[in-house]
Amino acid sequence: MSALRAFAVTENDESTGAIYFAKHDIVAKKWGANEFADGEIGYVSCRRAPWADAYVGKPLPVSVMIENGWHFGCHGCGMRMDEDELRERHLPVDGVIGSQHSAVYCCARCRRKHLSRQRRKEAEQQLAIESFKAIVRKRFPEVEFINEHPNWQNYARADFFHGQKGWIWQRVTVAFTFPGMKIAPAWLELPERPWRGYGEGNRSIGPLQPAYTCCNGDREAFETYAAATRTQP
Repeated sequence: MSALRAFAVTENDESTGAIYFAKHDIVAKKWGANEFADGEIGYVSCRRAPWADAYVGKPLPVSVMIENGWHFGCHGCGMRMDEDELRERHLPVDGVIGSQHSAVYCCARCRRKHLSRQRRKEAEQQLAIESFKAIVRKRFPEVEFINEHPNWQNYARADFFHGQKGWIWQRVTVAFTFPGMKIAPAWLELPERPWRGYGEGNRSIGPLQPAYTCCNGDREAFETYAAATRTQP
C-alpha cells in the first residue's frame, strides 16, 4: 500500500483548488499554496480526501471528483459541471470526460464538437498564414520566411462568431528576411481587431488592412529594398 494519501487543498476566498497526494497534510498544503495562493500557506485550507486515495499515481477522474462535491467548467460548451447541473441537463456524471489535470468535457458529444471546431480553427489559421505569405511573395519574390525562431514565428488567430459569416482573422503575422537586413526580420501584419463595447453588440470593428513593418535599425535598408523592387506602373 502506498504511503501517500489524498488531500483536498482549496484557496480560502475563491475555493479553487486540487487534490494532492502526500505523506503529510502540511506538504500538500504547501503545494496548494504555491499553486493557488502565491505561496501564502495561510490563504489555503487542507483536508483529507480518502475517496481519492485509490488514485495515487494515476489520473484522478473528474467524474469521481464531481461525485465528491467538486465542480468544473466544460472545456467545450463552458457549462458548470456539478451533480445538480448535470442532472438538470440529463447528463450522467460518469459520462463526464477528463481527469484533474486535463481538459474536461460534459459528455462525449461535446468533446467531439469541440475537437472538430479546433481542427477547423487550426486549418483556418494555417490558411491565413499561407495567404499572407502569398501576398509577401508577390511583392518581394526573393525573401525567405522565418518559420522556426523563438522571437519570430508565423502567427495567426482566427475565430468564429455566431451571427457572422465565416471565420474572422483576428491577427496574422508572417516574418521574413530581406537583402540588407542587419538586425531583425521584417513582417507583414494584420493588427489586432478592435471591438465595440458589450452594449453595442460586441461586434468587431473593421475591415483592417495588413501593413509591412520592420525595426527602426533596419528601416532604411528595408525602404531601399522596397523601392528597388517596386513594380513600375
